[in-house]
Parts: sequence; structure tokens; C-alpha cells
Amino acid sequence: MPAKKLTKKKVTKKKPSSKKPIKNKVGEVCKDDSCGCQPLGKKSLAALIVVLIAVILVSVFALNESAPAGEAVFDLYVMSQCPPGTQAETQLVKAVQRFDGDVDLNINYIVNSQGDNFQSLHGQPEVDENMRQLCVEKLFPEKHYDYLLCFNQNYQAGQAQYANCANQLSIDTEAIASCVVNDGVELLKACEVETNKVGASASPTVYLNGKSYNGGRLEISYITAICEALGGEHEACFESVKLEVVVLTDNDCSTCNTANIESVTTQFFPGANIRKVDVDDAEGQALVEENGLVFLPAFIFEKSLEETFTWENNPELRSSFMESGNGFRLRDEAIGANWFIDDEARVAYEAEMQRQLEAQQEQILGYVDDNLAFLGFNEKPAKPRLDYFVMSFCPYGNPADEAAYGVYQVLGDKVDIVPHYIINVAGDTVGSLHGEQEGNQGVRELCALRELGYESFFKFTVKVNEMCDSRNADTCWETAADAVGIDKEVIRNCEANDKLTIAAEEDRLVQGLVREYPQNGQITLIPPQVSPTFLVNGKTFMTGRDAESIKNALCLEFDEAPEECGEVIPIAPAPTQAPSAGGSC
Repeated sequence: MPAKKLTKKKVTKKKPSSKKPIKNKVGEVCKDDSCGCQPLGKKSLAALIVVLIAVILVSVFALNESAPAGEAVFDLYVMSQCPPGTQAETQLVKAVQRFDGDVDLNINYIVNSQGDNFQSLHGQPEVDENMRQLCVEKLFPEKHYDYLLCFNQNYQAGQAQYANCANQLSIDTEAIASCVVNDGVELLKACEVETNKVGASASPTVYLNGKSYNGGRLEISYITAICEALGGEHEACFESVKLEVVVLTDNDCSTCNTANIESVTTQFFPGANIRKVDVDDAEGQALVEENGLVFLPAFIFEKSLEETFTWENNPELRSSFMESGNGFRLRDEAIGANWFIDDEARVAYEAEMQRQLEAQQEQILGYVDDNLAFLGFNEKPAKPRLDYFVMSFCPYGNPADEAAYGVYQVLGDKVDIVPHYIINVAGDTVGSLHGEQEGNQGVRELCALRELGYESFFKFTVKVNEMCDSRNADTCWETAADAVGIDKEVIRNCEANDKLTIAAEEDRLVQGLVREYPQNGQITLIPPQVSPTFLVNGKTFMTGRDAESIKNALCLEFDEAPEECGEVIPIAPAPTQAPSAGGSC
């Protein structure tokens, strides 16, 4: 259906232009669940649809009650490094800027004060940025909005992004630093009182003309709300382009729930009229032919899409569309369209997926023999074998040492337990993820195993895990060795003479072996470079990381399990600050 873009309203009332924002406010810390949505504006197609869904989850689409015509004042309560807060702030600032000083915006930072100190959900870096933003507003009000738009592009970088934006906008960083020291605390404390008046705790919380704003968080949503508050009497106000959107679907489609995309579409395009068509109808068949459709659902837009505010002002959004028929449609990958319109094509696709799955399973089964061959076995080892891979100071890998020790104490030499360290050699240096000292400690622990045996190895390793870290291991290890009564000189000589040889062999094993890695519902094979990794007789073991689970996996490899396999290894209580049981380095 034809659509005509209407012209902007004629100005009948306009305040004196001033781009200086009203003084900021500061508030209290927010609840954990109030700061977790993803920001808008991702350029990849896959990220874009996530953004669209996030918008619907955090927005309510009915605008709040109208304020008296002629006035629009926003109060925004945010955390300067909260994803949905920065996203809402960016969209709102863009909207306010279009009204050339005729809309006021107060930005309030959510913190809790304790004396002269402040707490914020994202820590001290967020408090520091709150103060810097207050000082930018105070000292350089004409650059305040531009600074916020710049900073929010990479808010995660914190101070580095502040420095980058200050340089771009020629903001005097020495003046800002002086302001933070002299006025930062006073500004935050004074503003906290204002924030407490409305009880703002969620980032973002928005008020328009003193009333809670529950509308959308896109620029066009804020513009619509402002124009409603101003009675439409501003040159920045306009009427939405009328736009028909046909949603083509199938009653039998199990993946065609279009409610979220429809809702997001009406927010991005307020003039959209959505009409559903079944693919089996005559009109539906014609649309399939006209648009060359293969998958459902399909969102088909009129050509007047090009005239909408959202299309003109969000070029990154256009990559989710393609020209189609007499207009546009959303790309299949942007909305996850995967239901074959043609039944025969669907059957052929499912058959091909089954063939690929079987081929993958065949490949997966083959890696076990390859691993054993790389370890020097032409057949199943005579004794069940555990190869486990760790980094000396990976918090997720350290419990693997304790678990392996627990298995050794029960099964002893009835099994082979072989620790490996994820280390590498560069010149005369041994490295690891957490630095050179971690690499050196991996060598020392292997020296303890080679020279002193399993009991000394496990006692030494567990004690080092308890006492040392990657910053002090090159000296702390000696204290740990003394604590468990092992010969330091033996380890010292081994490290001095064989460090590079031991490290090179570990690196060779890590690069030559493989493990299963689940990703996106499929299994791929990667080197065992993740700490911890467990291989039982060459096969990846992922069922559990505790000693009892590992013992049971080894016992299944016996032709005739020894009586020790019936002994239950109790699960040790986790320390107060234990890492996630499923984490890795």
C-alpha cells in the first residue's frame, strides 16, 4: 500500500536555545538483576537479532501519561558502565539533541555513599567514571552530550575510553582530574539526596515531566514521547511513515513464533501495520514466488521502509534487510528463519544433517586410537591411564591435582596417573597463560614427579597450590617444599639442567593430542589446552572433576576391577572462595 512521509511540524513555540544540560544527580546502588541487558547497535546480523530481542524484554510499548503541552524534562538514573543504562542514555541523548535545547535532561548516577566513599555495582572504576562525567558537565557543558555518546561506544574500557574521548573532544584532562579530587565527592553526595527522593535503583530508570516513563528505549521512542509532551508543536516532531509489513508463516511450522519480532518491528517502525498471511493461501504462494522464499517465517516490508526515521538514522540496521520483490524483507539469518517451505527440501536437509552427524561420530571415535598411538600405545594400555592437563595456578585446574591425588591414594599403582602442564618454550623462557613463573612451576612439579615419585609430587603440588601464586612462585615454592619435607636441591638441579627439555616435551604432547569440545550442539576436536582437561585411556572425560568420578571412570577400563574400586572417595568440602566447578582456564 502506498505511504507518504509527512513533513515536520511548524514551530509555534520555542524556548531560547541552550545546549547546557541541567546539573547531574547521583543515586544508590542497583539490584543485580537491574543491569544485565545487551546494548543495541551491533553490526553483525547474528548480534542484531539478539539486540532486537533484548529491546522487547526490557521495554514496555505503551507511552506514559501525557504531560502538559509545551514542556519536556527527562530525569535519567543510570550506572555509567551498565550495558542497558549506557544504551538507554545514548538513545535518549540523541533524541534530546534533536530538539536543540528545548528538552532538558538530568542524568543521575546510581551509587551508595559510605562516608566519603561510594559503592556502585560495577566497582570503583564506575564510581570514578561517574565523577568524571559530572566534572565534564560542570566544566565543559557544551561538550557533555558528545562526551557521553563517545564514551558509551566502548564504556567497558573505562578510563582508557575516557582518555580517548577527552582527546577527541579537546577536553582538558588536568582540569577534570582537579575537579574529581576537589568536587567529585561533594557532587555525588549532593546528588544522592535527589536520587533517594524517587528511590531509583534500577539502571536505567527514566522519568519524564516528573512521571515514570515506561516507553521504549530507542531514539524514536523518546522522540515520540517528547513530541507528545510538547503537543507535537516542534520542528523536530513528525508523523510516522505508514508501512505495511506482511508476516508469512505456516500453521505447521514449529519454529515460527513471530511475536517477539513483530513487537520489536512496531517499536522500530511505529507506523507499521502488521498483517499475517498463511503460506498455503493463494496470496502466500504468490509471495513465495515473488520473493524467492525458501524458509519461514518471512517478514516482507513495503518500499516505503526507506522513508522511515529508523531506516534513515540507523544504517547498521539496514544490513538485516535485503531487497525483495517490490520492497524489502528481513534476511533469514537475521530472524532465524529455518523452516523449509518445500517439504521435499526439508526431508533432504534432515537426511544430510543425519549423514553429517554420523560422519562426525565416526571421526570422534577415531581420535581415541590416535591419542593412544601418540602416547606410544598400539592397543589399549595394560593399566587404566589418566592423563590430565593443567596450569600450575589456574584456579579451576588446581582442584584436579587434589582429585588425582585422591585417586592415587585409593588405586595406587594399579593405574597410571600422568599429569601434564600447559606450557610453552620461547627461547630460554618457559611460559604459560598466567606468566613465566607459572611455566617455571609446572617444570618444578614435573621434576618432583620424575625425581621423587608420586607421593612427593602430590604433596608438593597441593602445598604450592595452597601457599603460592603466579606472582611469587619462583621463591615461594621453596617454602612449600620445606613444609612437606622434600629435597629442594633435587628440584633445583632438575630445573636448572632440564627445564627447557621438560617444557618442550609438555608442549609437544599438548599440541599432538586432542580432546572433545562441545560447541553449538556439536563436538569438535581441539588440543588439550584448556585447564583442566582429562583423558582416560585417550578418551575425553567430562562427566565430573571430583576424585570419585575420575576413579569410577578408570575402574570401568579394567577387564576385572580390583576391590579398591568399591571404595568411595568422599568429596572434599569446597573452600569458601572456590571457583566454579565447571570453569576453566
